Amino acid sequence: MTIVAAVLCQAPYAHSTGVEEGGSAAAVTLGHTPSPDLFAFQDTTPRTQKHPAAAPAFTHAVSVLYTGLWGTASNKTEFSSGVSTLDWPMDSSLVGGEYRGRYRDIAEFALSIQACPWTRSVHDMKDSDTLDDAAYGYATHDGVDIYSESATDSKAFVLNAELRAYPLSYGYASVGLITGWRSLEMDFKTYDLRQTGYGSWTAYTMDLPGPISTYNLTCEYYTLGLTWRLKAGEQASLTVDTAIIPYARVSDEDEHLRRFRSSETDCDGSGTALSVTGRLALTPRWFVSTSCSRVRITADGHQKQYWWGNDPGAAGNETGTGISGIDAKMKQDSLQIGLSLGCSL
Repeated sequence: MTIVAAVLCQAPYAHSTGVEEGGSAAAVTLGHTPSPDLFAFQDTTPRTQKHPAAAPAFTHAVSVLYTGLWGTASNKTEFSSGVSTLDWPMDSSLVGGEYRGRYRDIAEFALSIQACPWTRSVHDMKDSDTLDDAAYGYATHDGVDIYSESATDSKAFVLNAELRAYPLSYGYASVGLITGWRSLEMDFKTYDLRQTGYGSWTAYTMDLPGPISTYNLTCEYYTLGLTWRLKAGEQASLTVDTAIIPYARVSDEDEHLRRFRSSETDCDGSGTALSVTGRLALTPRWFVSTSCSRVRITADGHQKQYWWGNDPGAAGNETGTGISGIDAKMKQDSLQIGLSLGCSL
């Protein structure tokens, strides 16, 4: 009886472990303890391995810009009785913003706008005239005949767009192409003339306080060149751009208030551009960058002049008269140093 009771007590375990009904109870041996693994909970939920999120193909960033501009914009005109050269100071502190979009490390587009309000220029406007002394009935004098300087105020407005492509990359280095477009407009006001005459022109030595002239300069040009970039991951990069300016259009309007004369010059030309830009990440989103660029442009064209009043520097009354077809050459040589703070969107 003891043995039968023991077997009957084990029967539930036999049923729970998969022994079919009607099976032999003797299959369960007396004193055997079922393995705990047979009753352990088995988690059959499918497990998926987590991978880090892939970087987006397109990235966007905006920046606040500050740029210091230094240089000279000159206008040289040649006429039958001499040569006149005006050198305008390109001294401006520009502020603005930039948007930059990038597709992986392959292509990049940037658009920026900057401006500078009316400010006093560090340098003066310079005007030098080398005249044909004999044409005016004077004894011949070598060198500049009349030279003057005037205090200058200026303002500036700049638009810039550029597109880069880096088809060649190896490790941390990339080489590609860059093309761009830039528009620069500057306005000037001069006052307090200080003039010196040399040789037979000493009678033209004088100081004239007050407004002297207003001047508007417009320059639009395109760039095409090579770009090199070195990257240290996403932490830092150094970019060098070398480009030619295959086409530049330069024009100006000069209102000589004391001589009641308006001048307009239109020139076409070319030039070169070189720039270096460094970028450093502060956080995964915020970064700073600094840049330095040099631009040189030479353009040739013509100038026309119109007198809207009686010129005190002329022998007769030239009111309502004009001259056209004056040979003109315009040059620009500028240096820009910039600093920006940006955020990736």
